Amino acid sequence: MPISDIFIAAIKDLLLILAMYILGSYVLLLIRRRISWSEIISVGFPIGAGLLSFSAFVVSFIGFQLSLITLFVIYFLLFVFMSIVAKRNSVDIQKASRSLVKTIKTTPQWLPKGWIFRAGL
Repeated sequence: MPISDIFIAAIKDLLLILAMYILGSYVLLLIRRRISWSEIISVGFPIGAGLLSFSAFVVSFIGFQLSLITLFVIYFLLFVFMSIVAKRNSVDIQKASRSLVKTIKTTPQWLPKGWIFRAGL
């Protein structure tokens, strides 16, 4: 197997993991308006992975063949469904998105100031 195929597969897997984090964080924002950095790290991925894997199970159980395209469609439909739920519950999506970005940009309380520069990130 050529190195380029391995590299492409690794990038696809990393993008899928990132997508699960984003999906889980979005669901957390719908549940709670204010979300902490530690909640994003600890709960975002399991919620996103659980939603995506359960939805993929249901779709494959119905009879569709799972591929990267069907996972993308499932992911998109989950986001549409969550947006409809958010609109119905009158959650301001733009405000929640700004809150998520603000939370990601702020340093957690338990980390010393300037930890990013000392860690070389």
